Amino acid sequence: MTRVLIVGTGLVGAATRAALERGGVAVVAMSRSTGLHLETREGLVKLHDTIASILPDAVVLAHGPTSPEWCHTHPAASLAIHAESAGVVAESGARIVLVSSDVVFDGVATVFHVDDRPRPVTSYGRAKLEAERRLIGVHDARIVRVAMVYGNSRPGNSFAERVLHALAVGRAVEAPIDQFISPVYVEDVAEVVAAAALSADAPRLLHLGGPMRMSRYQFASEAARQLGASLDLVRPVKRAGTIWELRPKHSSLATSWAPPGLLRRGLVHPPEGLRMTIERISAVTGRS
Repeated sequence: MTRVLIVGTGLVGAATRAALERGGVAVVAMSRSTGLHLETREGLVKLHDTIASILPDAVVLAHGPTSPEWCHTHPAASLAIHAESAGVVAESGARIVLVSSDVVFDGVATVFHVDDRPRPVTSYGRAKLEAERRLIGVHDARIVRVAMVYGNSRPGNSFAERVLHALAVGRAVEAPIDQFISPVYVEDVAEVVAAAALSADAPRLLHLGGPMRMSRYQFASEAARQLGASLDLVRPVKRAGTIWELRPKHSSLATSWAPPGLLRRGLVHPPEGLRMTIERISAVTGRS
């Protein structure tokens, strides 16, 4: 039986685990919740020893920190966590899938393609790019850069989660009109990451962005529409002087590869993805 080690059990890690297990793959998952602290030498040793013990066919790096704010205030720790864990896995001999990000780009172009040169302008972007560099030239390593991911069913740290759960209880949210994204549904991300871990056909570097480019304000407004909440709860702001200042103006990715089944179906559009996410939230919370 194929065995995959997933490092990270957040939004992407959890969905990828479920996708792999549906396909009959044996999955071992590690994260801070299981006692893995990659900011410490002990954590890196634990990762190394786990790989040596279970001998996975593939290792998926889907761990945090992913908060630009945290990485901005802890640049050295952010760099060490992402880069050093990639360095440990690079020596494993297993196929490697690094879940990277749109933040490796500077936000100047409207949409970023797989052959565009990375120029990170944030601490999080620099940490992710250094992790990518640790894997360049490593046999059977794949880098999957993803745009803003949404689609979970619990309150969490992502923009989409915060917006949906706030609007569901009638609480106002702020969203920038001048920061642009190509939101991608988490189940689509999981399918691509799982395929990259299992398929010999996946490229060494690929981009995955959603089918619509929109501002965060437009995304939050669509969330309100799908919830039946008042659009007045979504308050437009500009990036300057807010937390959004730490994000590039443009963070949209042009999808470069996906498994054949996903290509036939097409990537989920935000209205449909938000509707499905709201249904999952309702199923979990009992709130209609």
